[in-house]
Amino acid sequence: MRSVSRLAVVTALFCLVGCKSNNEGKIEATRWTSIACTVKGVEVPPDMLQLSFGGDGRMIYRIENPATAADITHKGTYSLGMGDFVTLNLDEPLAGSKTHMQTVKIDGNQLTMIDSDGTSMTFNKK
Repeated sequence: MRSVSRLAVVTALFCLVGCKSNNEGKIEATRWTSIACTVKGVEVPPDMLQLSFGGDGRMIYRIENPATAADITHKGTYSLGMGDFVTLNLDEPLAGSKTHMQTVKIDGNQLTMIDSDGTSMTFNKK
């Protein structure tokens, strides 16, 4: 019985320590702009995509369309998950869904966002 109790305590401690977000304190109240890249064969010019993460859990994802000079703005909330996971909950669907779980790695002034299909974009802190 003691072994089971110890195992339960160790497991609970592991979850508390291992479940922390790597992005806590790095993403809140920040703004980011995309760097030039190619995504799925499409050229993305610098600053075309912009991310803003509020300190209150709100976020804005803005897409500039240089061809039409029209911007698309998605608003919503974000929540930090375990490790590098960040969940975006948008007010309107983007790519067929309102909820997007992303891998977000922040290293200094660069943020790399990796979609569930492996598509990656890098942003610079503004």
